[in-house]
Amino acid sequence: MSCIPNSVSIVAAYVEGLVVGCTISSLVSVDVESPKVLFVLKNDSSTLRALSSVSIFSISVLAENQRSIALDFSSASKETSLDSWSVGDDGSLLLDNSLVSFSCKVVDLHVKGSTSIVIASVVSQRFSTTLKPLIYSFRAFGTFTNRKSEI
Repeated sequence: MSCIPNSVSIVAAYVEGLVVGCTISSLVSVDVESPKVLFVLKNDSSTLRALSSVSIFSISVLAENQRSIALDFSSASKETSLDSWSVGDDGSLLLDNSLVSFSCKVVDLHVKGSTSIVIASVVSQRFSTTLKPLIYSFRAFGTFTNRKSEI
């Protein structure tokens, strides 16, 4: 499965003055009429516990220059200060300079073995039209270049 290219995102919640979050590469769009996304977290994740303690959280899809942030949040669920983050009007965290930031609310949770499938509704979003995405494939980070078709 490691050969399948995926976007790289940070799921984060603002809990007692700290950013609690982790890196994911399993973000899937579920419904476009009523925007919903799906992602998977480990059952023992402090990020999953944080999501159950807040009414709103964020998903930030990383830009190509945010590899260090992906690595920083990838080793385990992380707690950190608000450096590089802004708090939105709705209380969600917005990662500065990310490709896309979604403010979300958990609407459903399915426990499957050692993981939980989280389904969340998208409350609001902000995005950049000039940044390129950070991609993860073959256990490495990269990006892509748009090319005009020569058909």
